[in-house]
Amino acid sequence: MPAFIVNGKLKSTNKFRIDEKSNIYIYGTGSMAKSIQESLLHENIEISGFIDSYKNGKLGNIDIIQIDEYMKFHIPSDIIIMGSSFEREIIQNLENKNYLINIYKFNGSLPPVVLWNKQKLYNPETQRKFSDFYAIGWNFINNGEMYVSENDEDLYISNLVRYCQQLNPGAWIFVTHHAVGDNVFLLTLLRAFRETYRPISDKIIILCTQNQQSLLELWKDDIDTVIAVNRSHLNHMSNTFNHGLFMPGVPMVGRYFNNNMISLSYGLTMLANHKIFMRLPNASKYSAPTIQSQWREEAEAILAEHDCLPNKTVFLFPESFTVPSPPRSFWQDMAQAMQEKGFKIIWNSTSEWKNLCPGSISLRLPFTQLLPAIEIAGHAIFARSGGAELCCGTWCNARRSLVEYKFPLWENSIAIMQNDAVPSMETLGYPTDAERHLIDDNYQDDIQKIVSYHTDGA
Repeated sequence: MPAFIVNGKLKSTNKFRIDEKSNIYIYGTGSMAKSIQESLLHENIEISGFIDSYKNGKLGNIDIIQIDEYMKFHIPSDIIIMGSSFEREIIQNLENKNYLINIYKFNGSLPPVVLWNKQKLYNPETQRKFSDFYAIGWNFINNGEMYVSENDEDLYISNLVRYCQQLNPGAWIFVTHHAVGDNVFLLTLLRAFRETYRPISDKIIILCTQNQQSLLELWKDDIDTVIAVNRSHLNHMSNTFNHGLFMPGVPMVGRYFNNNMISLSYGLTMLANHKIFMRLPNASKYSAPTIQSQWREEAEAILAEHDCLPNKTVFLFPESFTVPSPPRSFWQDMAQAMQEKGFKIIWNSTSEWKNLCPGSISLRLPFTQLLPAIEIAGHAIFARSGGAELCCGTWCNARRSLVEYKFPLWENSIAIMQNDAVPSMETLGYPTDAERHLIDDNYQDDIQKIVSYHTDGA
């Protein structure tokens, strides 16, 4: 079963992977140092003392040791964690004194990583940055080398890679995107990837944002470990690794085609792009999400609580974060038209939308409950979004309409966005059986067609 991180913290003993036999010190005596001490104590790890650049004394019942005094008994196996916001001044002081010690950076629920080591400083003209992945390769991991970081984000990635190796040695590691739609493609092909590359390793680690953990639950049988990280960190990793896939000890396996225009000009669908990125044969089959019985029961209870009738309720998905959605007037007219046909209206969005249609309700369900809820409701109408790409798959047993808005910057089934181009649903290669509509600002006839599709035989 996958090992999920709850609220960013893995439920395991000594999650910091610190050798309890080592002497552990915290450099600093302020609130940051105390917070780190509390985190360590929570893992049953006691520190040997606090280190300060200028003073000796006590903090609680723990000794404060001035750095010059500490160096008289320092040993290489000591772990010193930076516990001060004045890290630049501290490191400069250590450099001036020519002290050879390791200072570790503390990153929340992950193990400390080397922040500074006088003995391994590089010449500024030749020093390598962690984000220069192609120059570094994997030697920094296998040989225990330390690389000077451009920023804390790089330190976080370095830390995270080591953490993944310790948590699930030899696993393939996928850095996902924060967008749901991109990840649906990846998840549907994980089983094919596992079967193809089982001779090397059949273990898979997924890095994702916290709000997408429920999405990954739908494919949990194909994933061994899920690690949820902050979105800014995930985006930084995506840029560093080009949305990459990698395995300890081997080169980068693949990368996404980031430019959709180039991909489409060669006649490749997004599904074909993902197969190329994952080094899969074109004949590889996708795997549908698995809905657990408890999720269906939870969905039934929620809909019953709001007096929603099976097969007489419609979910409306009016919001899109990638391409412009049809105007609010379209959704208002759509909701009223379905309500006049006796349908209960549920907005899968913020509460402000229900003001467009008196008697409607607003629900934001987790992905695990969303698919069964739509199947129970029987009907859903979507603007183009990641949620639509999940729920419009052939695996969802409901009447679904997908509405794409043909706004002025729309050419040859491509939505032209700022610095990007997004292909229409038709060119994704996505397995869908939803009814599709391409509308403009004259949409009244389309509304009637959509209503007829959802009421015909209903």
